[in-house]
Amino acid sequence: MIGKSRLSHVDDDGKAVMVDVSDKGFTDRVATAAGSVEMENTTMQLIEK
Repeated sequence: MIGKSRLSHVDDDGKAVMVDVSDKGFTDRVATAAGSVEMENTTMQLIEK
């Protein structure tokens, strides 16, 4: 890939790969995630039973 940057966690086929981070120093990090699920009211009623 001449002239393009390469992601270290992706192989040539675009598949995710593990990388060795054993020599990486410790850092404090915070992550925030959000999501939603849409469903019919009858589905929610079955879940709540």
